[in-house]
Amino acid sequence: MRCRTASGCAFLFSLSLIVQAAIAAEPMPQLAADDIAFFESKIRPVLVEHCYECHAADSKIVHGGLRVDTREALAAGGDSGPAVIPGNVEESLLLSAMRHESFEMPPERKLPDHVIADFEQWIQRGAPDPREGKPLTAAPSYDWEQARQFWAYRPLVPVTLPDVGDSTWPRTELDRFVWQGYESQGLSPGEDASRQTLVRRLYFDLIGLPPSEAELANSDEPIETLVERLLASPHYGERWGRHWLDVARFAESTGGGRSRVLHEAWRYRDYVLDAFNRDKPFDEFVVEQIAGDLLSSESNEQRAEQLAATSFLALGPINYELQDKELLRMEVIDE
Repeated sequence: MRCRTASGCAFLFSLSLIVQAAIAAEPMPQLAADDIAFFESKIRPVLVEHCYECHAADSKIVHGGLRVDTREALAAGGDSGPAVIPGNVEESLLLSAMRHESFEMPPERKLPDHVIADFEQWIQRGAPDPREGKPLTAAPSYDWEQARQFWAYRPLVPVTLPDVGDSTWPRTELDRFVWQGYESQGLSPGEDASRQTLVRRLYFDLIGLPPSEAELANSDEPIETLVERLLASPHYGERWGRHWLDVARFAESTGGGRSRVLHEAWRYRDYVLDAFNRDKPFDEFVVEQIAGDLLSSESNEQRAEQLAATSFLALGPINYELQDKELLRMEVIDE
């Protein structure tokens, strides 16, 4: 089935729901000759003509994880659940889709009534299918409760500060844990870095630029003040925002053979850098990029910022010279 419309694509995803239980998982008993003849003359040709393009082993993309080219694959189904209940016409969603009552199969046009009647009769017969082959590999299952135990998804809890052998070394509570790590490995802290070395480290780490000679020679500024000054620098967002831009696959063109310049891409870049410089809360930062167009705003400036954030959803390389336009369309949607 060729997906030409948005509703058609939605149907293709749901088609896995339609045909998953087309045949019971148990081995098919010996089929009667007239059942085989009925399938070969009435059912297989329709599946080949209207379904195999997107739901067979030779498909470039098996939509919805569903194949309909073998009995076993049809019985295994796809991502969304059963579709044909052998012997039960009313509960078989395949027929509902073929009638265009819910989904639309095929999306281009409704099949003739006599074809739908053939599928009704086939299901009433028990959906006999003489084809053989292997289904798609079953999707992995996940233990979500176990996943929730991962430290990143658990709430913060108070901890007891570890004892240290040298109470003069730790300057902050965090230093106590560093000392504990040293002790566990049989190590001890090295000598304190010189002021010039520490200043250079802070500059490169926080803003990615070297300090000037005058800044290195300035011994009056406390280190804590220097850190705050560097964190307040616009270069801080440039230094650290670029890591997020890399993750988002930011570029000012689409890439590929026919690369298109994205003239407004700078708006997303500036949004990210500004978010780092303003210390925007991470949850707010993520929500704006995923659904900024759905959020309420208190000003035109905030609205423009939210809309710029959603550029995240459209970033990534796209090869507009891809000859398979259906595949190109799905890759753009997938991005």
